Amino acid sequence: MSDSITLYSFVNRDRSCRPRWLLHELGQPFTEQRINPETGEHKGDAYRQINPYGFIPGLQINGQSMGESGAICLYLADRYGYGSLAPKADDPLRAQYLQWAMFGSCTLDEAFLPIVQPGRSPQQELIDDRVKMFTTISTCLEQGPYILGSEFSAADILIAHPLICAASNNLLDGHDDIQQYLGRLAERPAAKEAGLFG
Repeated sequence: MSDSITLYSFVNRDRSCRPRWLLHELGQPFTEQRINPETGEHKGDAYRQINPYGFIPGLQINGQSMGESGAICLYLADRYGYGSLAPKADDPLRAQYLQWAMFGSCTLDEAFLPIVQPGRSPQQELIDDRVKMFTTISTCLEQGPYILGSEFSAADILIAHPLICAASNNLLDGHDDIQQYLGRLAERPAAKEAGLFG
């Protein structure tokens, strides 16, 4: 009997795209329920039973709820893709996997939030400082097509979202290697199903 999985989201390209893409990669059936922040639904008592902070996304598996897209992805990858989309604990790549996953979902995401959010006009000095972070990614991609080298993992999904946001704001100009990386990710069937790159 398969698990009952519900993903709570707002739009295709919010942070819910991370677990949505990963669930498609894992081949796990799930239902998706859209939350309407404009009506305050995400702050209502019903949704706070899913995510007590009132943030999107939320996830429910067999009645157990959790929030935080990075944590959701790490949990899903370990539960359904341990040894494939999540290196095992004794795999030498495990430490790098966790580092890159956190970099994507926390450091990179937070760094570009003040730049890519609608209505904000960041100073060029801030943009220049944040774009320097791409150098680390470029160096890593020299070792293979994905962030861990030859193997695609959940870390790629967590890194991709802030990079897509950066690309949509023309912040990847001159970073052909990262644009090509996103191009490779966009060709994955699960990424197409998730509707992230469309």
